[in-house]
Amino acid sequence: MANELLRKLLREKKSEASDLSVSEFLRLVSESSTEGASIAPDEQAKILKSRYDAFQIRHAFEPGQLVRWKKGFRNREAPKDDEPAIVINSLDVPIFDPELESGSPYFRESLDLQLAVLVQEGVFAIFHFDGRRFEPFEK
Repeated sequence: MANELLRKLLREKKSEASDLSVSEFLRLVSESSTEGASIAPDEQAKILKSRYDAFQIRHAFEPGQLVRWKKGFRNREAPKDDEPAIVINSLDVPIFDPELESGSPYFRESLDLQLAVLVQEGVFAIFHFDGRRFEPFEK
């Protein structure tokens, strides 16, 4: 998707990709994700309310517990939807993502859950996430 957006920008603006600011790129991502949206506003309202309610549900995760993304909450590459991750630690005091662009979805994101996932050829990698985006993994 990012490559498509860059190509679109280059066609429309006839500029070099290196001239893109992060906020310009994010604006294009936002525009392209809503262009021709097939979800009617009433349906969007229902989905937003449902996702808001799900976001408010907080699980008390324990180290060693398997978790997965809540439906519609994945905002990172790993783990993929329905793939398990294992809890390493739940932080009492969250770390805030240092993203400086206020237009980014990661701006001041509360990272209070350390999870390990399997990446490239089964490598055990640890990342920080917003725990409100996860639920217990059930087979």
